[in-house]
Amino acid sequence: MYFKKLKIYFLYILFAIILLFLLTGCYDATSVENLYYAVAIGIDSIDNSDNINLSVQIAQNSSSSGDTNQSTEQKIYKVECVSIDSGINILNNYLSKEIDLLNCSAIIFSEDIAKKGIISFVNTLQNNVEIRPNCNIIISSKTSYELLEKISNSGENFSARAFEYIISSAKFTGYTLDADFNQFFTNMNSANESALAIYATVDENSVQNTGIAIFRNDYMVGHTDTEGVISHLILENKLKSSTINIPSPFKEDETIDLSISFLKNTEIDVNIVNNNPYIECDIYLTANIITSDEASDYSSMENIAKLENNLNRYIENIVSEYLYLTSKQYSCDTISFGEKLSKKYKTLDEFKKVNWDTIYKDSFFNVNAHCKVLSSSLITKQ
Repeated sequence: MYFKKLKIYFLYILFAIILLFLLTGCYDATSVENLYYAVAIGIDSIDNSDNINLSVQIAQNSSSSGDTNQSTEQKIYKVECVSIDSGINILNNYLSKEIDLLNCSAIIFSEDIAKKGIISFVNTLQNNVEIRPNCNIIISSKTSYELLEKISNSGENFSARAFEYIISSAKFTGYTLDADFNQFFTNMNSANESALAIYATVDENSVQNTGIAIFRNDYMVGHTDTEGVISHLILENKLKSSTINIPSPFKEDETIDLSISFLKNTEIDVNIVNNNPYIECDIYLTANIITSDEASDYSSMENIAKLENNLNRYIENIVSEYLYLTSKQYSCDTISFGEKLSKKYKTLDEFKKVNWDTIYKDSFFNVNAHCKVLSSSLITKQ
């Protein structure tokens, strides 16, 4: 009996080993050589036409002598087409290799086409099994082709993760947010959420993340500046760290640089007062002094208190401006305040009677900052 069981186990192991050999090589070097890997795709409208311009940025591997690291050159192919799928098919027919979207790191829409509505493109991309859920959504102030061209001509070598610097920079700048495709698609198809994307400004010399592109349904209704991004991350408890520049309490027309991060999470309370939303936000940040003038004495608790006062006023102002911009001008609940309010109702039907989507534009906000500046014996009056 023992030897019979041992024989069965041996057969199982042998079968597993054979299966491994059969699977090996199903995605070998030959198949890799027959593919073009798309780093990013761009979608632009065409004047007086229902067609679009589809741009695909391709990574072309090359090896530099004396360097063991693999570098990547970029090439952009652009085609006029009626849809994303038809454009990919045209390029596959034109190029010597098939385009692979598995490594696509960014989907870029021009601001012009985003304002006209992009639900058809988003749904098409959602149905494409090659598009990664963490692919970044970017709105370009100019055409997506111009943005791709600026990056390709920057003189930098990019890997297939070319655009992930946009997300990683959020950890130390606070100037951008995580705008992955999966969340963007979910919010765009939600009645109570606003889809958000990275807003990138393309100028003569560079591409910069300068704010948040805000959507109502599938239409882009506006965008914020970098202070709006910082405010959004503070309210969402997603700020890692950021450098801000506030007015000096000691010298008129001078400023002080501070590095801010969370002391503890932002606290938000949402209520209905006189049929209007009343939203209170309590913000708790800690700040380190980065640069200042020689005459300022930060060993003095009185001076630290003055600096904290200016910091609190600055944070309250930028967060309030962001909230009133998104509510009054764009009528978009970008922080999901409605979801927080819904938890105070016993049933979803009771909450629906509030008509949150209609009344949110009439919201009032009370923003209170409770910031602490960390004094240091290294920064004292000389």
